Amino acid sequence: MARNRMIRPEFWSDEKVGTLSFLQRLLFIGMWNFADDEGIIKGSPLFLKAMIFPYDNLEEKEIPEAIKSLLDEGCIFCYRQNGEQFIWIIKFRVHQRIDKPQKSNNPGPSIQNSDYHHAIFKRDNHVCHLCGKITEIGNDSNSKNFPSVDHLTPRSKGGDHYPSNLKTACSSCNKSRRNKDIGAFKEHSKNGLGMVGDEDKRKEVKEKVSKRERERESTTPQAVGPSVSDFEKFWSEYPKKVGKLDAQKAWKKNSSPGIDKILEAISQQRASPQWTKDGGKFIPNPATWINGGRWDDQPQKIIDEVEAWEQRQNSRE
Repeated sequence: MARNRMIRPEFWSDEKVGTLSFLQRLLFIGMWNFADDEGIIKGSPLFLKAMIFPYDNLEEKEIPEAIKSLLDEGCIFCYRQNGEQFIWIIKFRVHQRIDKPQKSNNPGPSIQNSDYHHAIFKRDNHVCHLCGKITEIGNDSNSKNFPSVDHLTPRSKGGDHYPSNLKTACSSCNKSRRNKDIGAFKEHSKNGLGMVGDEDKRKEVKEKVSKRERERESTTPQAVGPSVSDFEKFWSEYPKKVGKLDAQKAWKKNSSPGIDKILEAISQQRASPQWTKDGGKFIPNPATWINGGRWDDQPQKIIDEVEAWEQRQNSRE
């Protein structure tokens, strides 16, 4: 069932949203309308197309590609339960005000899934909801400030594993709280623990999180990829000019064998039957070609010649 949802003005100026294509943005917004009050929706491409694009003649592969882009950008979390695919919109409850939330009819992600934990941490900007401190971003699980998942309503009191009942908490706070009510825990805490409330404090925490993530990225070895000018050379030679932003993102994420080999592969493949058939109808989208490392594909002409040679050899025998 579709629901009324809110789109904040900041959505349109968000840099992450700006990297999405029109189709990806529209799919993302459409998911909000058909997601339940937990921000969970069935992830079947066929279902999403029927719900969000009932009058659009989209190719079958376009929805899965758009879902992957939203996943790569950290906008959604995908998981499987009972043999079905589901999607959780990670910051759904951050941007949507639900006055009387209804219980989800969709199964939630497994609490044993570590990727689900990281999605919770990302949603909460790695901030402990009990003490307001930024949790450590690292692998030291013995640290008192290591992030953990805390149930707002404890499991012993009927709490579930849905996203709305989960919050980021540093290990020390989570361990100290146990199954106490949050109010009682704060009241009796020796450290006067409390949630980050005022706007100045929120801004300070956000800046600290951004700084820490930048420092982490600066110390993480980055794969050396081709230059932007090489991408423009690729784009000028590739015969199908669609989804340039998607192609640029794929180009940055994938290491290539060098622009010379890529251009040579394009030159060979553009003369192949697959690419010339029906006016180029079967030429892969540029992003698909890059993500698949299609520069290593054997040209159909060579394949045909090898098969013909083998047939001649077999007939002689």
